[in-house]
Amino acid sequence: MQYAPTNLIQFLSQQQETEADLPETIPSRINRLLDYLRENRCLLILDNGESMIQELFAGDIAEFLQEGTLAFDDIRVVLEEQFNRLSELEQQVMYWLAINREPVSTQELGEDLVPMVSRGKLLEALNFLGKRSLIEITAASFTQQPVVIEYMTDRLIEQVCEEIRTRELKLFNSYALLKAQVKDYVRETQRRLILQAILQELIASLGSQSQLETQLNQILSALRENFPLKPGYTGGNIINLLCQIQADLT
Repeated sequence: MQYAPTNLIQFLSQQQETEADLPETIPSRINRLLDYLRENRCLLILDNGESMIQELFAGDIAEFLQEGTLAFDDIRVVLEEQFNRLSELEQQVMYWLAINREPVSTQELGEDLVPMVSRGKLLEALNFLGKRSLIEITAASFTQQPVVIEYMTDRLIEQVCEEIRTRELKLFNSYALLKAQVKDYVRETQRRLILQAILQELIASLGSQSQLETQLNQILSALRENFPLKPGYTGGNIINLLCQIQADLT
């Protein structure tokens, strides 16, 4: 897939012409970095290259190119910075698009959100994310580039595991780890890449599957006793995790 010249390409080309003291390997470095970005559909980086260089390398183009492997093989550095600048609603949209894993409509996103938000606010958030190249917008649906989905999924897994260990639940209550109303192949992907990854991490950190079962059951009991009417996904998420490890639910 080919893309038209973007801010990063133009910026690097300009810097190549004006920085007389740059290494002779600059052209090959530029081409290698840009090839990587195109192959991995990292439009986020292409669109925000200039600001990224300014922020991470204080505008030092030579250092940026010398550290090119780190900057682009570990795209998380850039995504982390972009994500941390988002509003709470924008962050919610980012998580849900990663969970859904394929293009969804505004209506579908609105139904996912807990608590619900107005259509106007949701459209505003989507528009902002689109301008930042954090999401892809097609006809009437929204999704993310593969590299962004992977980053957001890893972030969700890490945070959910920590919340279950500490019993301080936020994301765990705000997002369905396994959605019921999706295509079978999407649900299977959610099961394999989200549920199973969470279980593996928690079993390793808690010491055993039985310890994990105890932890999940205690959280579920506390939820039923103290917050029986609280909206959210905690109950369903726990049931799905327990079912995945074939725990006794009676």
